[in-house]
Amino acid sequence: MIILSIDLGKECGIAIKTNQGIEFTEEYKFKNFSQLQTYVKHLVMLWKPDLVLCPYPTRFYNTILKHGKMLGVICAVCELRDIPLIEVQDKSCKKLVIGKGNAKKGDIAEYYKEYYPDIDSEHIFDAIMFIDWYLKAVEKAAKRLT
Repeated sequence: MIILSIDLGKECGIAIKTNQGIEFTEEYKFKNFSQLQTYVKHLVMLWKPDLVLCPYPTRFYNTILKHGKMLGVICAVCELRDIPLIEVQDKSCKKLVIGKGNAKKGDIAEYYKEYYPDIDSEHIFDAIMFIDWYLKAVEKAAKRLT
């Protein structure tokens, strides 16, 4: 399964996981939503993900507006390609992966630094955390069903 994870913000953190592990990470800055759409289309065409993960904005009015628009652009790309988009909540991801829902960016970076010493972007670490959350959540659900 190929998973594309995008941490939304002024600088987006991108992580792509394949069966071999995390294969691609990048920070991406965009000037307008058209650039974001072109970039996400490029990633989707290049990697052909089975699933896209993005955080759902929950705090601060201006952040909710901007991230909501970004999410709309990403959702449109996914819809056109029939790729499921899962909107994740930061707090839930932090709780399951890091162990505390109020973990700060520094806590997340510290957690992942030993696994990915070449990465120094908090945004990329967030994108990786969304992937880890999804995999752990699926694993927990499978255990409940058996």
